[in-house]
Amino acid sequence: ASGASRPLPPIAQALKEHLAAYEKSKGPEALGFKPARQAPPPPTGPSGLPPLAQALKDHLAAYEQSKKG
Repeated sequence: ASGASRPLPPIAQALKEHLAAYEKSKGPEALGFKPARQAPPPPTGPSGLPPLAQALKDHLAAYEQSKKG
Protein backbone atom coordinates (compact mmCIF):
# COMPACT_ATOMS: atom_id res chain seq x y z
CA ALA A 1 0.00 0.00 0.00
CA SER A 2 2.19 2.80 -1.27
CA GLY A 3 1.39 6.17 0.26
CA ALA A 4 -0.99 4.74 2.85
CA SER A 5 1.03 6.36 5.63
CA ARG A 6 1.07 9.74 3.87
CA PRO A 7 -0.86 12.43 5.74
CA LEU A 8 -3.97 13.72 4.04
CA PRO A 9 -3.66 16.88 1.96
CA PRO A 10 -4.78 19.85 4.09
CA ILE A 11 -8.06 20.22 2.19
CA ALA A 12 -8.95 16.55 2.64
CA GLN A 13 -8.01 16.72 6.32
CA ALA A 14 -10.18 19.79 6.76
CA LEU A 15 -13.10 18.11 4.99
CA LYS A 16 -12.68 15.04 7.17
CA GLU A 17 -12.69 17.09 10.37
CA HIS A 18 -15.64 19.15 9.14
CA LEU A 19 -17.61 16.02 8.31
CA ALA A 20 -16.76 14.48 11.69
CA ALA A 21 -17.95 17.64 13.44
CA TYR A 22 -21.10 17.60 11.33
CA GLU A 23 -21.85 13.97 12.17
CA LYS A 24 -21.25 14.74 15.85
CA SER A 25 -23.59 17.74 15.76
CA LYS A 26 -26.33 15.53 14.34
CA GLY A 27 -26.03 12.96 17.11
CA PRO A 28 -27.76 13.06 20.50
CA GLU A 29 -24.37 13.48 22.18
CA ALA A 30 -24.10 17.05 20.87
CA LEU A 31 -23.69 18.37 24.43
CA GLY A 32 -27.45 18.32 24.88
CA PHE A 33 -27.72 21.47 22.80
CA LYS A 34 -31.28 22.24 21.79
CA PRO A 35 -32.08 25.32 19.69
CA ALA A 36 -34.68 27.60 21.24
CA ARG A 37 -36.70 27.47 18.04
CA GLN A 38 -36.89 24.43 15.83
CA ALA A 39 -35.02 25.32 12.65
CA PRO A 40 -36.48 24.03 9.39
CA PRO A 41 -34.52 20.97 8.28
CA PRO A 42 -32.09 21.53 5.41
CA PRO A 43 -32.83 19.84 2.09
CA THR A 44 -31.51 16.34 2.49
CA GLY A 45 -30.25 13.69 0.12
CA PRO A 46 -31.29 10.03 0.14
CA SER A 47 -29.11 9.25 3.16
CA GLY A 48 -30.33 12.22 5.17
CA LEU A 49 -27.23 14.35 4.64
CA PRO A 50 -27.50 17.76 3.00
CA PRO A 51 -26.38 17.45 -0.65
CA LEU A 52 -23.09 19.24 0.02
CA ALA A 53 -22.18 17.01 2.95
CA GLN A 54 -23.16 13.97 0.90
CA ALA A 55 -20.93 15.11 -1.95
CA LEU A 56 -18.03 15.69 0.44
CA LYS A 57 -18.57 12.26 1.95
CA ASP A 58 -18.61 10.59 -1.48
CA HIS A 59 -15.54 12.55 -2.53
CA LEU A 60 -13.67 11.60 0.63
CA ALA A 61 -14.63 7.95 0.21
CA ALA A 62 -13.37 7.99 -3.38
CA TYR A 63 -10.18 9.68 -2.22
CA GLU A 64 -9.57 7.03 0.46
CA GLN A 65 -10.20 4.31 -2.14
CA SER A 66 -7.74 5.86 -4.60
CA LYS A 67 -5.09 5.98 -1.87
CA LYS A 68 -5.39 2.25 -1.30
CA GLY A 69 -4.81 1.72 -5.00
